[in-house]
Amino acid sequence: MGRLPQSSGSWGLDHRRLYRNRAVHGVGYLVKLVKDFPPNFDKINAAFDLRGRKGIFYCYGDIIYSPHSHIIPPELEMHEQVHSTQQGADIEGWWDQYIENPAFRLAQEIPAHREEWRYLFNHGNRNQRRRALKTTVRRLSNGFYGNIITPREAKRVLQNGF
Repeated sequence: MGRLPQSSGSWGLDHRRLYRNRAVHGVGYLVKLVKDFPPNFDKINAAFDLRGRKGIFYCYGDIIYSPHSHIIPPELEMHEQVHSTQQGADIEGWWDQYIENPAFRLAQEIPAHREEWRYLFNHGNRNQRRRALKTTVRRLSNGFYGNIITPREAKRVLQNGF
């Protein structure tokens, strides 16, 4: 499950250019983006109280669900690709563990956020990378995922992925 930052331009990246160049950068593995809630949304919402929140993407197998958008930024597509691989053939089992087990959720979110950060790192200048790291650290360490990691630890684990 990924979340769009408050402003998609908050990192200073030219997302239009990135979207145009998706094939060049290898983005596009998850080809189906559906503007709807995932089949298990009631279960997810019961655990995380997400109704009314915008900019959230849900990976369910090889489909990304987005109730509020037809567009997913490439860095979040990379994030959701990781979840698709993690889910494998047991999508419901993965989601049950993700919802019920904070340690499992953290173990799933770290590689997904690393991939997101790696994408931003490779497509921005020094200042953009610095802003992107702060934003990614804040997303991983905030209450959205249940405060499963501190900001300091989130920064360390993201940077150790390089």
